[in-house]
Amino acid sequence: MGVGVLTHEPMHMSGHADEAQAECASVQRIDQTAVLLGASEAEALGLAHSHMRIWYPRLSSRWHSQDCVSWGSADEHSPLLPW
Repeated sequence: MGVGVLTHEPMHMSGHADEAQAECASVQRIDQTAVLLGASEAEALGLAHSHMRIWYPRLSSRWHSQDCVSWGSADEHSPLLPW
């Protein structure tokens, strides 16, 4: 969860004012943050998948978007995504 928060907050600084937009952008970058913090790529990808599977569905509607899915309008189509 901590890596998620560390990834989420800078999304506001990059222009995502809405919480759901910032969270969707951050879940697509959690693996990158984890690697920067010292995780292996495999660990980072596992963390990203766990976050999407366990934490993201539990978020209130303020932080959750129906568009934050594979091929949804918020999908940034990066090569490694946690969908």
